[in-house]
Amino acid sequence: LQAYLVGSTLKHHADEARRALADLVWAAAQAAVDPVDRLVGVRAYLADTANQVHRERAQRVERDLVVAIDRVRWDAARGEGRPFERIQALAAYVTGPGEHAFALAARDEIAAAARQLAATEPARIATLSDGLLAMLPPGQLGDLPRERLAKLPIQVQARVVVKPVWSSNAGVDEIGRWALVSCGKQSLRLRWIPPGFVMATIGNGLVGLSNERSFWLAEQELSQAAWIGTMGGFFSDNNPSTHASPDLPVHGVLREEADEFIAALNRRFEKDGIAARVRLPSSLEWLIVVATQSEGLVAFERGSSRPYNEREVMQMAWTADDGTAPRAPSAGRPDRWGLIDLLGNVAEWCADDLDGVPHARGGAWNAPRAEARADRVIKPVAKQRDPGIGMRLVVEER
Repeated sequence: LQAYLVGSTLKHHADEARRALADLVWAAAQAAVDPVDRLVGVRAYLADTANQVHRERAQRVERDLVVAIDRVRWDAARGEGRPFERIQALAAYVTGPGEHAFALAARDEIAAAARQLAATEPARIATLSDGLLAMLPPGQLGDLPRERLAKLPIQVQARVVVKPVWSSNAGVDEIGRWALVSCGKQSLRLRWIPPGFVMATIGNGLVGLSNERSFWLAEQELSQAAWIGTMGGFFSDNNPSTHASPDLPVHGVLREEADEFIAALNRRFEKDGIAARVRLPSSLEWLIVVATQSEGLVAFERGSSRPYNEREVMQMAWTADDGTAPRAPSAGRPDRWGLIDLLGNVAEWCADDLDGVPHARGGAWNAPRAEARADRVIKPVAKQRDPGIGMRLVVEER
């Protein structure tokens, strides 16, 4: 037919020849028996712009073949009997080439297979690759060894319910992990802060901040109710606060009193059989949380944090511009870590000394909004109470 069409003779049947040639080219394109090979032929046919006669039909066949091949791959993936191998096959389906029309169903199947694996061979979950673990529902990862869990992306870790040995309850919400620890009649709610590194603007300079290990930081500043519950006696509640109310944060706390409270609470934990100890956050821990509080996990993933703007400071910090007394620790708006009033309400004691002197950081109810900054440091004169200083706790395993 090609020779006929290019020959020098008269072509009384040229139209018929062109049509027959187009039919043959199209037939050759889809002649393969194997669907994958046939798809290759059809796509080659479509790639040649000279092939126009059967183009619409070829496009329909291509779509049908893609769906059919995807269905075969999907059936093969979910047909694997053993849960460990089925997870791997389903993950290969989701991440491999193809239409992935059953991607949502595949993730549901992965979750079901993970539940099966957890019930029959829980130790094998830890042997899955990081990529596979990241695809499993967070609820299936809570029993992973700590060192294995720590290798997963931070966003995955933050969605995994991990109940510390010291906690009375734990869970995950839209922000991340939380845990509760009982402090006598009070419960302390904490937020998980992952390890990470960020470049952050502190004051007028750019600073690299590195947190090598995760820690649990109290969601709120320590209340007077919690203080009195631990430090109160028969004749006095030993409350140093100028604005006395169980619902307000304890304030006017001397550093040595903060240390006494921590020692007393740790003794109570030991007496009650709670495998926890409390401490103050280090200045580095406090700084890295403050520097990333407007973005949370996103800042750790990116490796840098943006400075918070004035509107965010107004939302996250209670200062003298807002009132003449501290507010309840729970009254503020949570930041992206789920923490409240880290920059305001009361400045917070840090565990380490600065230039050999105990110090607190952050803004306070008795300082203007301009002082609600990460680089604000307070070094009170020894034995002199500052009504703007309180405390926030870190809880860790004893």
